[in-house]
Amino acid sequence: MVYIIENECIGCGICADVCPENAIKMDFRKAHIDTQRCSDCGICINTCLRNAIMRKSVTQDIVTLKKRMDDIRKRITLLSSNLDELTHKTWAENKP
Repeated sequence: MVYIIENECIGCGICADVCPENAIKMDFRKAHIDTQRCSDCGICINTCLRNAIMRKSVTQDIVTLKKRMDDIRKRITLLSSNLDELTHKTWAENKP
């Protein structure tokens, strides 16, 4: 099964034009796939200029990776603020 990453889709409609099953419709300048009609041929994946269409398993991996990256960013921010606080405290205590 294929999946459209909506924030990457620019609404050009090329995928809808090449779909042999007529399974892709444009709605509010975004492509939407009718999974009942899609034959999973992959033509849309190969023609998307923005790489906004992927197979479901790849998409799930990307979403999982993005969540992990967000968690790491939050931890780095927390550690950085703790380090800044500790540095300022240490500097203040050892000020000549």
